[in-house]
Amino acid sequence: MVEGTLGYTPTTEEKQAIERDVITELKRRAIAQKIVASEADLVVRDILPETDLGLSSEEWIESGVAGTYTLVISGRNPENKVWGIYGVKNEHVTAVSGAVKPNLVAVSGAAMAQIPPVLAIKWGLGAGAAKVKDIWHIQRMYVQNDEIYTDQPVIYNKKELFSIYMMARVNASGADGHLILLGKVAEPKGETIMGAEF
Repeated sequence: MVEGTLGYTPTTEEKQAIERDVITELKRRAIAQKIVASEADLVVRDILPETDLGLSSEEWIESGVAGTYTLVISGRNPENKVWGIYGVKNEHVTAVSGAVKPNLVAVSGAAMAQIPPVLAIKWGLGAGAAKVKDIWHIQRMYVQNDEIYTDQPVIYNKKELFSIYMMARVNASGADGHLILLGKVAEPKGETIMGAEF
């Protein structure tokens, strides 16, 4: 049974296991969907915001309106690609360490650790997000750790319409929101990269 769930902050070993499981599943789907004939023709790499999801650059930057889901990413997966997201990471870890770049007009002190101000992510499927694959509520990430993983990744198959909505805590411009999606892409070798040779 598929369960809609956002998990926890795993150990290093658990992170590696989740990533391996996602890679295995993406390889399986790429072959089953005839994206490639065999695993030898396939490469799996990190997901890229512009190359794979159509953002304006390869930097994870999102905008949002407080208290409502805002569409931040949408498109149609090409026929030669499957991808999956298995976690999120907050670029702005604390007020005194890590990469802190937000515009903090009315935010200071402990609230600074809440930047980027994203409370939840809704993963849509189909035109106008006719179906919702999952909803991840990530508010606890700002008090527990700077990242959260799930063992139930969100995966989009070839040719699927995808949409990613984010609910902000406060109004955020592109300069404020830096939530990194942790994911992998499976595609034919040479499409974007050739892959490392071992």
